[in-house]
Amino acid sequence: MKIVIGIILIVLVLAGIAFFLLYVLNAHDLVYCGDIKSEDGTKCSVTRVYTADLNADETLSQIVTAMNDNGNGNLSAEEMTTILATYQNVIYAPVFTLNLEQEDTRTFVLSGSVYNGLDGDGQPTDPDFRYKNLTLTAGVGNGKVLAAQNVYSEDLNEDGQYDFKARNNVVDPVLLDGNAGAAFSFTDCDSFRLVFTGVSEVPATIKLAFTYDVVAQNPLNFTSTNGGAMGLQITEAYDEEGRLKPEITLEKVYTVKTE
Repeated sequence: MKIVIGIILIVLVLAGIAFFLLYVLNAHDLVYCGDIKSEDGTKCSVTRVYTADLNADETLSQIVTAMNDNGNGNLSAEEMTTILATYQNVIYAPVFTLNLEQEDTRTFVLSGSVYNGLDGDGQPTDPDFRYKNLTLTAGVGNGKVLAAQNVYSEDLNEDGQYDFKARNNVVDPVLLDGNAGAAFSFTDCDSFRLVFTGVSEVPATIKLAFTYDVVAQNPLNFTSTNGGAMGLQITEAYDEEGRLKPEITLEKVYTVKTE
């Protein structure tokens, strides 16, 4: 009996050592490198670039140097790609897409989606990492939110008909501060729609703050990051021909870590 117990203890110790070594070899921090913003009329996309902590200091120093050389603190997609191709691979690049439409003189509809990645044709990809615990808080300056809703993908079955799925984990968005804002918790969807109004005296504005964590798809890969955050401000503006062309700026978002 003692021999059996001893063997079991040895097996447990060896298993613990093996798990520890596996964790050490497969646990790295994801390092945020920067954002690549692309605008096209009323549409905007922001690609966040993450790399592994291997050679991260060298990679980030090159990015900071290039930003300072540009003077405006921004990097183009080509510049970012060149630096990362030289020093480190991009291992995760989630994409935030937005589209602002105008229903009447003071009513706007903002729709958006968050993808773990997009290919060259703009189709969603399934990379080695994914976001989780995604939330969105929106606030309207000098206006009100009229409606906030989750948007679900229109999946088709083999017969070409809409495939209605049971979504047991849905969390409905809520309006905040007397309809001055809205909050989303994306548990079973990745898209949203907001209808909001502005006042006639000033351009309509809306601020967005996304928060999320990132984990690996492979349960044996412990590389991750917590407390990711991205902020945007969208301001009503028009081009020379009077067509809606909102001004979209990236903003710093500060998160509070809780134990």
